[in-house]
Amino acid sequence: MFERFRSAKKVLRADKTAQHIISFLEPCLILVWADGGLNPKLQSDEFVLGYIYGVIAAFLDAVKVSDQEEVGWTIRQVFERLFPSHGKSVTELCNQKAIQKNSEFARSVPLGYTEMIEVFNADGQKILDSLLYHVSNSY
Repeated sequence: MFERFRSAKKVLRADKTAQHIISFLEPCLILVWADGGLNPKLQSDEFVLGYIYGVIAAFLDAVKVSDQEEVGWTIRQVFERLFPSHGKSVTELCNQKAIQKNSEFARSVPLGYTEMIEVFNADGQKILDSLLYHVSNSY
């Protein structure tokens, strides 16, 4: 019983954390936002997925979330908010690309991570430049 309670608590924390992460991503993704989520074409954009994966990792490191269950739920919740009803499949795709060391995905993860840390250090006075640039030039 206590284990269920702890898991539920982690899911709730993950949902709150995901909302904070989305608040950093939204200004860069406004051009591709449609009907409550992102343009479905972005689900296969390795740069975008890897970049967001890196942003999530940086945010979780910065706020010192290390519980793997909570990390997993947070990743899933971010992608669920971005791609409604597809969060689980997008998360699984990202995990698969990370394991396979997909070149475009692997290149964009550290970029997202680095730029998210820069945003933290700038007290939110900076945006995720590479994501905005990629989305505005590709879509």
